[in-house]
Amino acid sequence: AALNFAWQQARELYADSHTEPDGSKMYHLHGTLFFASTTPFLDQFDHVNDPQQVTLDCRHLIFVDYSAIAALKTLRERYQKAGKHLRVVHLSERCKKLLKRAGVQHA
Repeated sequence: AALNFAWQQARELYADSHTEPDGSKMYHLHGTLFFASTTPFLDQFDHVNDPQQVTLDCRHLIFVDYSAIAALKTLRERYQKAGKHLRVVHLSERCKKLLKRAGVQHA
């Protein structure tokens, strides 16, 4: 039952994206980020073809465990290697504290 629940929650993670008037791209993430949803999370992004400035709106994204933090770190590294800037906004206070403890920049 627990594995079925994890599978269902992982499949419910999705992103809406659009290009802003200044040419940057905005991703709005929805769902729960945890060990079972890290791959679907990372698959939502196109770091190679995205513009120089990308914003990730986490208003509707819940971070559950350390793998969520690792996924955000991986995403940031992918954009950095592509020479692009990823900005993360609307993190909950709990998420900010988790990221700070893990040594991951969120701004």
